[in-house]
Amino acid sequence: GEQDVEYFIKLAHELGLLVILRPGPYICAEWDMGGLPAWLLLKESIILRSSDPDYLAAVDKWLGVLLPKMKPLLYQNGGPIITMQVENEYGSYFTCDYDYLRFLQKLFHHHLGNDVLLFTTDGANEKFLQCGALQGLYATVDFGPGANITAAFQIQRKSEPKGPLVNSEFYTGWLDHWGQPHSTVRTEVVASSLHDILAHGANVNLYMFIGGTNFAYWNGANMPYQAQPTSYDYDAPLSEAGDLTEKYFAL
Repeated sequence: GEQDVEYFIKLAHELGLLVILRPGPYICAEWDMGGLPAWLLLKESIILRSSDPDYLAAVDKWLGVLLPKMKPLLYQNGGPIITMQVENEYGSYFTCDYDYLRFLQKLFHHHLGNDVLLFTTDGANEKFLQCGALQGLYATVDFGPGANITAAFQIQRKSEPKGPLVNSEFYTGWLDHWGQPHSTVRTEVVASSLHDILAHGANVNLYMFIGGTNFAYWNGANMPYQAQPTSYDYDAPLSEAGDLTEKYFAL
């Protein structure tokens, strides 16, 4: 079905695409609870995204099912998955629970092997990387058009003196909120910023390349409370309907 992640990754492989996988356990992406299941909250004392034993037990069980299915799909095993992201923008959570990150790191290596390339993503801010980066996980940054690109990559370099410069989430548009106009980001601004990132010799991942739809109750909300609608068009190069846009041709 549509939730068959193995089939989806194999289809990407058939189409000649490489895959960067973000298995979480927290993924954000404006999903409800960042993809974490609501039943976790049945235990009132649980502390999400932390080294709380109850939370870690649930994470261990979930990734213990998912990650072994991903191992045959790793690039080094003949599959398309070139790297995996651990957590998502954990530095923005400001808990600095390094035991949690170390637990995830060990869990990923246990199920995938020691040769898997793992990385983290955080906003291009020293405080974010201070809490979100961990030795052994390659630290990348994310930012959108209008950011000071040189300064952003200088911040990444403080965590990663060597290795590729990476913007793992370059925002091609922005999300919508209930009661507000559809968010748009001008094509020329996005194209100019992307050009400058590439001029730095950096790697870049477009977020989003294609808009989508959060059916049922998958759409999440921001704090202070701002609910997202079902549409996740994002003003992306390919629209929610899959149409080619002016931005697509410009990029």
